[in-house]
Amino acid sequence: MPSSDGFRSLNVAVIGGGIGGLAAATALRQAGHRVTIYERADFAGEVGASISCAANGTKWLERWNVDIEMGDPVLLKQLISRDWHTGEPTDVVDLSHYEQLYGYVSVPASACAALCCVVSKNRETCQRA
Repeated sequence: MPSSDGFRSLNVAVIGGGIGGLAAATALRQAGHRVTIYERADFAGEVGASISCAANGTKWLERWNVDIEMGDPVLLKQLISRDWHTGEPTDVVDLSHYEQLYGYVSVPASACAALCCVVSKNRETCQRA
């Protein structure tokens, strides 16, 4: 039944506990809905190489109160492009002022660590499918 302001809390099933499913679940829970996440994989090992979260993604992680430090992030100082054959640098971008320019840091972390950070916000509603 809707409240006096028209809001109605929903029971929502999110299928898939990857970064997209966990982000959706976090946003829905913070909006006041009851969410159950269904995932068939156990994520016992590393999943993918890394997830880079630029300032626009880090903004949402902070809004959702995700413990970013739990993921043991690496703060990049430079972005270096290299020649495929020689390994020599072809371009260097200074990232030391990234947070001042964009308001949030860029956070690359291992995919497994990133998932653990977001799962920690949704642990009580995660179900193995």
